[in-house]
Amino acid sequence: MIDDDLIRSLTTGPSSVVTKWNRYSINGFNFHTKEYGNDKCSMNYGIYIKSTEGSEFYGVIDDIIELSYFGRKRTYKTILFKCTWYDNSPKGMQVHKEYKIVEINRKGKYSKEESFALGHQAYQAYYAPYPSTTNERGNWEVVFKTKSRTDFDAPVDETNDVFQEDAISNSKSALSTIPEFDDIVDDHDMINDDDEEEPNEEGEQEEENEEEEELFESSEEEEEEEMFESSEEEDEKGESDDDN
Repeated sequence: MIDDDLIRSLTTGPSSVVTKWNRYSINGFNFHTKEYGNDKCSMNYGIYIKSTEGSEFYGVIDDIIELSYFGRKRTYKTILFKCTWYDNSPKGMQVHKEYKIVEINRKGKYSKEESFALGHQAYQAYYAPYPSTTNERGNWEVVFKTKSRTDFDAPVDETNDVFQEDAISNSKSALSTIPEFDDIVDDHDMINDDDEEEPNEEGEQEEENEEEEELFESSEEEEEEEMFESSEEEDEKGESDDDN
């Protein structure tokens, strides 16, 4: 009795009903079938896989098939790419010794008996023809491997740790030079004392202006009092003359 639900579903085989897709996203790549993407601006139907021995196989996608395996607990699904593979022998594939550029002959085809690849094995590539107008390299195309959308080229600086240590040591030395709060208060008091002992010229000018204003106000008050007294005396003289 098999208890594992996945193994049990695999032993019973996939469903006879399959789903076919024109495009499918997996491993960070957006794959198209050749029929669907042949007239589009970008080539998304190029594919390559890596063998356990390290060799690579290049081809184009003809069909994208989704298989379903029914278990007791759930349904398990997997993706198959049906491909036309190019010949990876020296007659069908060449690698530049210095620049490692891969070239494939689109006329050379691999055996049709092994045309399927699992979805998790698939990598994306596109093929660019030579711009030459001669027939010398007319059947050969250059392979360009597409980067996965989940991969990012981030530069790594191996000296970051060293810079971090310098920054920490410098910060410690900077903190040790900060003066204490008491010292700051004493300096402030000293500045205030100096200000009191040595007033500036503007302060002296203000004091002189205040003294002049006081003198001017007092002289005005005295003049008003004298005028008031003189007017009272004239009134008294006028009254006495009227009595006589």
